[in-house]
Amino acid sequence: MPKFSFDPELSPQQNIERFLKHLEVEDHEMAALLRANLGKLSPLPTEPQERAAARKAFNQAVADSLDKLDKDT
Repeated sequence: MPKFSFDPELSPQQNIERFLKHLEVEDHEMAALLRANLGKLSPLPTEPQERAAARKAFNQAVADSLDKLDKDT
């Protein structure tokens, strides 16, 4: 995958959108999977425990989606 870096001048949401658009070119299926589960992180909580719970929910949703893809193929 070509090098991608986040732009510190942009908001996190803008950087995520840029990353997903970049990923769509490289791996459309993965970009769609991440985009479909991104809501688990939004809005991102400010408290550390809530942020950890949101990341865990996102990671689990992505893992479940990958498992489903694997079973469907």
